[in-house]
Amino acid sequence: MKIFLLNVKRTFLLCCLSFSFMVVSSSANGAVLTVTSTNDAGPGSLRQMVNDALSGDIINFSLVYPATITLNTEIAIIGKNLTIDGPGVSNLSIDGGLATRLFYVENSSFNMNNLSLNNAFTSSYGSAVYAWMCNVSISDLTVEGNSSGEGAIYLEESTGTLSDLYFSNNVANWGGAALDFYYSQFTVSNCTFDSNSASDGGAFLSYFSSYVFDNCVFEFNSGNNGGAIASYNDAASQITNSNFLLNTSTASGGAIYVRNNSSILEIQSSIFENNSALNGGAIYNYNCTLELSDSDFIGNQATNSGGALYGFMNSINTI
Repeated sequence: MKIFLLNVKRTFLLCCLSFSFMVVSSSANGAVLTVTSTNDAGPGSLRQMVNDALSGDIINFSLVYPATITLNTEIAIIGKNLTIDGPGVSNLSIDGGLATRLFYVENSSFNMNNLSLNNAFTSSYGSAVYAWMCNVSISDLTVEGNSSGEGAIYLEESTGTLSDLYFSNNVANWGGAALDFYYSQFTVSNCTFDSNSASDGGAFLSYFSSYVFDNCVFEFNSGNNGGAIASYNDAASQITNSNFLLNTSTASGGAIYVRNNSSILEIQSSIFENNSALNGGAIYNYNCTLELSDSDFIGNQATNSGGALYGFMNSINTI
């Protein structure tokens, strides 16, 4: 765990009586529990289905759409393998009312797809999802308007895949407003990061991790170091077939800031266009090995040095 974890207060909501009912069916992998109520708690609610679920169960939804489930406190998933299968991003929003984290997941295999995570809040890590020591598969989500210390989705000591996600207008006080990795290993594909803002890594922040971004778009993100991405002390990582457009940094690395990584960061077949910073309009490399191939740099600007690429200390840039 990070040594500078912030204090997190959790409150617990007393469940009220509800006239909704629980629907349970079976599948080859486990029971299917159906959410029939948009209430925060009580029979038929998402919270109740998570509490009732056994490891391997699937939770789906039967509501009047479009629907919003507003949570008063976070939902905890600890030590059970669970799938939450939504009805579609335009049909269901899980909303924090800018007052609470949505999901805390620990020591689990966690799958989530086909819904929206909106308006979550925490002053610490992972306003929409905080997963610790998990195998995670998340796909087909909209993650929008969330506020945190770090990361709308924060993944710690975890592995897995993220695909077809749209991150928009998330903010963080420290770093990675949309997505954070800490001692984790993930493949991220077909994702869009649009107009996210944080101190370091406007969209994405990584520490001591390994990642692959493929076919992703980073646009209009902003930060201090790394308008779109900030990568610190990471292992071998790769960015392929991705576009970085109009990201801005108030210091270094309009699109990407990479520092003290222990292995190579490869960037292949990607486009950097109209990104800006004081130094390193597109990329700022501090003491790392960077390999660039088949990538285009168009109209990037630096107020001081390195309109496209700036290398500092013992940086090695291979083009």
